[in-house]
Amino acid sequence: MITHLKEATLALNWAKDEIKNFDAAAADFLQSNSNELVAHPTGVGGSFLIVAKQIHAPSDDMRRAAYRIVSDLRNALDQATHQASIKLGTNKPEKTNFPIGDTEIYVVRQLAATAGPWCGIPIQLHPKLLSFKPHFENGRGDLILRVLGQLANSNKHKIPLRTMTNLASVQINTAIGVDFWFGKTGRIISDDEIEILNIIPTSDNYKVEIDVKFRIIISENELIVDRSAGEIFKEMASRVELIISELDAEVSSLIV
Repeated sequence: MITHLKEATLALNWAKDEIKNFDAAAADFLQSNSNELVAHPTGVGGSFLIVAKQIHAPSDDMRRAAYRIVSDLRNALDQATHQASIKLGTNKPEKTNFPIGDTEIYVVRQLAATAGPWCGIPIQLHPKLLSFKPHFENGRGDLILRVLGQLANSNKHKIPLRTMTNLASVQINTAIGVDFWFGKTGRIISDDEIEILNIIPTSDNYKVEIDVKFRIIISENELIVDRSAGEIFKEMASRVELIISELDAEVSSLIV
């Protein structure tokens, strides 16, 4: 049970509500739309490259929900750190946002800086905040927190959603009069095309039917495009909830 940081849980709960809205909008979008399959001649041996082409951009309902999710989750982190700092007697309440940065050394140095962006956070909280590893570089740190920070800062007015072909769903229903191979499956051909497979017609009356599904992703960071946007948002919310809980417990231990 949250004792000291109840205001932060309000923003978190708003984000959870918006995640439900996002999931509903995404499910409706995926049911109503599909990607178009296009055959491009390769110029080699009469072969063709089959690609899935994005023909529908994510809906306004999804974009609106995504914006609110990111804003509310970032606000929940900031509110939690701010409230914790107030409880511990900060004299610079305007400098108490939750610290997130590109590298560990940046976060450590800026957190300790007497005139830094987080100089209002009491030093007693520094070890706990650093334990969350709010940075990510070369596989070290918390990727989910770093992506949340990136989305909430530089792109908070435009969350980069897009459709991505779900390669695991590719199903060849009909392949008559062709040889085919998968080649560099998943290779990005252009901003809205992704490679599915290569074919060589062995008959003038060849026929290929492929069933391809797609999903909605956040294209901010290549390390998260293997998961749907809904999955990433849920993981972000779970991480924020854990941080609020641990900060609340830390405050309790420090003010006893």
